[in-house]
Amino acid sequence: YLPIALLSFGWVLPIGYAFLRLKENGSFRQVIIGALTGCMLLSLCYLSVRRTEAFSTWETYWRDVVQKAPSWRSHLNLGWWLVSNGDLSDAEKQLMQAYQLAPNSVYVLTNLGALKSRQGEFDEAQKYYDRAVEVDRYTSLGLAHRGRFALRQKNYADALRDLRAAEPKC
Repeated sequence: YLPIALLSFGWVLPIGYAFLRLKENGSFRQVIIGALTGCMLLSLCYLSVRRTEAFSTWETYWRDVVQKAPSWRSHLNLGWWLVSNGDLSDAEKQLMQAYQLAPNSVYVLTNLGALKSRQGEFDEAQKYYDRAVEVDRYTSLGLAHRGRFALRQKNYADALRDLRAAEPKC
């Protein structure tokens, strides 16, 4: 919305100034000012409609974010959405992009673990979860995800160890 706001100032200030001087000038000036105002409003309406298209679904929203502000987090969010909707192939591409940009992000690592688990690549999933635990120094997110993964693998001893370690210490 920042470009639209800046574009608005490019129109609003000159038109406002022209309206203030309207009494001094004739009707030809009023026609020009009216035409410019109409063009401005149509431009803003068009830009608003275009922007609304990006928000029509979560997929179009996240793809728009990746296109306009590519970062590890935007790729992660699109990848997460794709995993949750079953598009594992495209999700892997997005999550690997996120991994290239932030290889030590616990969020990226746990999402890659979840993806690999859903793809049936359990050894790869375990590697990502183990790495998430290594890099997660401030939360217990890595432990919690690895514990739930161990539980799904019926590895109850490891699941219990990780899930207990992930509990808050009060």
